[in-house]
Amino acid sequence: MRRLLSLFLAGMLPVAASASAAAPRAGTVLAVEAGSVADLVVLDAGFDGGLRQGMLCRLVREGREIGEVILVALRPTVSAALITRLTPDQAVRPGDVALLKLLKS
Repeated sequence: MRRLLSLFLAGMLPVAASASAAAPRAGTVLAVEAGSVADLVVLDAGFDGGLRQGMLCRLVREGREIGEVILVALRPTVSAALITRLTPDQAVRPGDVALLKLLKS
């Protein structure tokens, strides 16, 4: 986890193409690192893409929601999130899509 986090902080993780501005897409999972207290998810988008610390995202795979994360650290083109909820018998994997969780009024 320390190596992934140090690469994240140094801004040396590869970055995928950005998503359409019209979609509530926050990014794609680049990596998942298991920690002793919590798992860290790295997304391929950061504050240059409009993301901000504290935003909630739903994790989706093949159209099905598998969990939820909260953004905890951001750089211009990558962000780190902690898993807050996970569907039973699921695990977050690289390639899963993060969608911004929007509140309904």
